[in-house]
Amino acid sequence: MMRATTEQDVLSSVIENVTQGLSYFDKDLNLVTCNRRYLELLGFPAWMGTPGTPMSAFFRHNAERGEYGSGEIDDLVQERVELARRAEAHSFERTRPDGTVLRIRGIPVAGGGFVTTYDDITELRSSQKALERTNETLDDLIWERTAKLQARETELSSKTTALETILEAVNYGITLFDDDLILVAANRQAYEMMHIPEERRKVGTSFESFIRLLAERGEYGAGDVEEQVRSRIELAHKFEPHRFVREQKNGSIYEVTGRPVEGGFVTTYVDVTEQKRFEALLQANNAELSAKTAALEAVLAALDHGIALFGKDLRLVAANSQALDLMKVPHEMNEPGRHFSDFLRFQAGIGEFGPGDIEEIVAERTASAERPEPFFDIRHRTDGTIVEVSRRPIDIGFLATYRDVTEQKRFEALLQANNEELAAKTSAMETILQTVDYGISLFDKNLKLVAANPQSFELMGIPESYNYPGCHLSDFLRHQAKNGEFGPGDIEEIVKERTAAAWLREAYCAVRERSDGRVIEVVRRMIDDGFVTTYRDVTEQKRVEALLRSTNEELEKRVDERTSELNVQLRETERAEAEMRAAKSRAEQADRAKSDFLARMSHEIRTPLNGVIGLTRILGDTELSDRQTEIVAKVMASSNALLNIVNDVLDFAKIEAGRLEIEEIPFTLGEILDSARSIAASRAEEKGLRFEIDAGGLETRRYFGDPHRIGQILTNYCSNAVKFTETGFVRIAVEETPAGGARSSLHLTVTDSGIGMTEAEISRVFQPFNQADASTTRQYGGTGLGLAICRELAERMKGRVWVESVHGKGSAFHVELPLESAPATGDTGIASLDQDWRAACKGLNVLLVEDNAINREIATVLLEGAGMNVVQAEHGKQAVDIMLSDAPPKIDIVLMDLQMPEMDGHEATRHILADPRYSNLKVIALTAHAVAKEIEKSRSVGMCDHIIKPFEPDNLFRRLALSCR
Repeated sequence: MMRATTEQDVLSSVIENVTQGLSYFDKDLNLVTCNRRYLELLGFPAWMGTPGTPMSAFFRHNAERGEYGSGEIDDLVQERVELARRAEAHSFERTRPDGTVLRIRGIPVAGGGFVTTYDDITELRSSQKALERTNETLDDLIWERTAKLQARETELSSKTTALETILEAVNYGITLFDDDLILVAANRQAYEMMHIPEERRKVGTSFESFIRLLAERGEYGAGDVEEQVRSRIELAHKFEPHRFVREQKNGSIYEVTGRPVEGGFVTTYVDVTEQKRFEALLQANNAELSAKTAALEAVLAALDHGIALFGKDLRLVAANSQALDLMKVPHEMNEPGRHFSDFLRFQAGIGEFGPGDIEEIVAERTASAERPEPFFDIRHRTDGTIVEVSRRPIDIGFLATYRDVTEQKRFEALLQANNEELAAKTSAMETILQTVDYGISLFDKNLKLVAANPQSFELMGIPESYNYPGCHLSDFLRHQAKNGEFGPGDIEEIVKERTAAAWLREAYCAVRERSDGRVIEVVRRMIDDGFVTTYRDVTEQKRVEALLRSTNEELEKRVDERTSELNVQLRETERAEAEMRAAKSRAEQADRAKSDFLARMSHEIRTPLNGVIGLTRILGDTELSDRQTEIVAKVMASSNALLNIVNDVLDFAKIEAGRLEIEEIPFTLGEILDSARSIAASRAEEKGLRFEIDAGGLETRRYFGDPHRIGQILTNYCSNAVKFTETGFVRIAVEETPAGGARSSLHLTVTDSGIGMTEAEISRVFQPFNQADASTTRQYGGTGLGLAICRELAERMKGRVWVESVHGKGSAFHVELPLESAPATGDTGIASLDQDWRAACKGLNVLLVEDNAINREIATVLLEGAGMNVVQAEHGKQAVDIMLSDAPPKIDIVLMDLQMPEMDGHEATRHILADPRYSNLKVIALTAHAVAKEIEKSRSVGMCDHIIKPFEPDNLFRRLALSCR
């Protein structure tokens, strides 16, 4: 059993060992009791802890040590004694001269006097360590104090109430259990922290009772309650010092510390909810700071100009590598703490600041940096480059930026020269306008005057005072209306009507007779940003025209007399026209027959041609002799040439018949570039040419337009470039120029280092059935239709084509198209231009529906060679039977021929997609039909794409991969 058998002993033991400083003064301000912690925290000698010591002695001790600042000691002591006599509750913090921060709370007690607690909050975040150090000496302090208290048992009995008050005043929970696990003492805070009901808050309650209550409430988590109670009682019997943090179900977090004492153990409960919250917040802030620091470092590394930060002591804080490069100093000098003068000295040593004494240069420029003012300099370096250097003072020093402006300065000089040339041309134009005999005025799109010559005002009958930029058209109209130039009527209505007509932005031509009898011809022509109006005096011309009308009347009379004679001839003419209409009808029938014939012949040629190209490609993948390889390459080249001829003839026939259709659908520029690369790059590689694409970062840009026709132009350009280039390169370049709103101008250029053209050849290169000359046709082949088709396609898309070429050095073919931007989809659907489409198709399960055995074999070899699993069907009905069976094979995509026996591809697709199992199945037409109506029909039955035979393997793999995304 415990030696302290009285309640006073227990309370004294607890109070002496708490981490707070405690003092109790009576109503006469004499010390009743205090603990050792109180003396330690305030630095009082041990003898002052003797009961009866007056409070003024403590105040005087502090004042003499300077605890209360400067002043008369007696005054400082008296001031604090007067405050203490008020016996009011108080709470404040005091910072001692040694830096210790104390939180002091005073609580009045019944009968006079008050209890004061003292908390050391200097290291709030390390309060756990302070508590641990306090508890480490708990055993010795408890028993040492108990021995002393036993001798003073009678004296301390009168202090029971004071000790209980102190125990209730601390801001953490305390419990004391004896060796038999029976509660000896506990304060209110402990009961409240553990949420102990009022009826159980009494000394003598068993440890098991408390544990069972907490376990049943779920404070120890899920599990068997009896097992939780048993295990904790077992640990209490083998009690060892412990500390842990427990989060209660209500979210509160407590630090629980247990220490053995003689005859039992003491447990303290400290609410650390706020501390943990701040620790978590600090951790999150540190993480965010680290992320922002990393991001800032990445931004600095990515900038194209240099940045260096120096402190107020002119020592380097941080700099990116670009700054070191532009300063021309070694990267080894990028050391935080290095002085600004070190960089200047190195630069002066290599002549960056011109001739002169190095140390004088360094001293002068260092003194400039020490002045807290902005600095700007354009530095012409020894290597010819120009660097813009600027310094901006900030709170911690200054920020220096270094920017290479060589190109900018070159462009500025060029711009100045252009401006001077423009000024000269403008002056010449003004001279011309002043000397012509007709009036000219220019208005902007807001109907405001930009410029006009004096003749225009004289012919309009308007004073020169209106001739200033910004004068509105309505002002001119109002002046003319007031002068009766537009006839009678309400002036404002006339102005409103004619102003509204100008807003329509339509060309306008009228002849107006002025009130003075002069006749003026007014012609308005629209331009991009407004309109130009010309005024011409046609009075004499109209007089001549009146004379001509009089003459015409006489002639008409004679014509009437001749009319009857011509009636007979008219009937003959009508008969001839009827014959002409019949001939036209026969010609139209012949044209339709020609179109049908071309479509059929295209299909009939493409089907065997697909077999030739496909089998040749398969043969080329086998082991062949050099001679056989050469022959296979020639067969492939001839087949591709024949295919191009078929395509060109079909397109040209459509153009002649006026049936060439242009789509307006969203597409991604990368699709077109990738398609051109898949067709031309391999051919360029075979010839040892470099094939390059500079997309200008526009690969993922989306537009509305006809991707097939744009791709056709680009592919034709690339094919020609490869054909006519023996060494060097073929390059695709892309530029985009905003055209207002969502529209922009897309400029595609294909440049080569080939044979080039003469001026005469350039003039006819876009004409049908034309090549450079007959020798070119003999050497390189071709129909001469490709570029003519490109021109027609571009013009139908409201664009243009042109060529720049130097004979013997190469050519650059251009196409410029106005396109409207399409909204981004979040997923461009297009990979980078070097995407391995073949690898992307690996593992796909493909149903191949093809009635031609050779074409079926070719497609199967290609697909299986790319790692795909192929299921074959010889016609549409067989494909339907396979897919609609009870246990169909797993199919990811269907390649469907269109023209087949028993059931065509369109009908088969309708049957398959009607099955709910295949609502998301992708079906691609793989056919020799290349006409637009067949493509539209394929889409109408649910097919997602249309691949025309013969096909390029890379194009097939790309379309498969994109469709299966």
